[in-house]
Amino acid sequence: PMLGGLLVPLGRAARPRVRTAMCMQEVWNFTDIEERIPGHVEFWFRYHLEFLGIDEIYLHDLDGTFADVPWISELRKQGRVIYEDAFSRIPPLPEIFARYGLHSLTAHFAQTAVQHYCWQQARHNADWVIHTSHGWDMFLFSPKGEPLENLLAALPRGEMTIVDGLRYGLGAA
Repeated sequence: PMLGGLLVPLGRAARPRVRTAMCMQEVWNFTDIEERIPGHVEFWFRYHLEFLGIDEIYLHDLDGTFADVPWISELRKQGRVIYEDAFSRIPPLPEIFARYGLHSLTAHFAQTAVQHYCWQQARHNADWVIHTSHGWDMFLFSPKGEPLENLLAALPRGEMTIVDGLRYGLGAA
């Protein structure tokens, strides 16, 4: 289509269609997290990708500290982590982060944009998009030990479903 006299080619991403994609909160300061809780971030990713079978996780890195983490790089090469680092450059975020620092209070300025972007990207190539509204302290799990596929089979297609507290399965409180 033409946009103000400029021809803008539109097309879909070349990524293959997947069953599940997970949108997570924006992240920053990998080094600090790793120093405080060694191995936790990798455990969180591997739990969701390998144990639960999530096909891809969208990672929105506000400060670039996740870019060169070896296991993140490997998961990116495998197409299991979709990495994005552009949000910290969207005005007025650079000014806010420069003036007040990058921490949980200022990072939330990017949260709505990150969520919307992830939903828009993931919905084009995933049957199910799962959003975790918390960080590294939340895990998607079934207290009854049911596989994620059971939850997805029970949910109506083509609708948004909220699974309260990221717990699922019969009898989940």
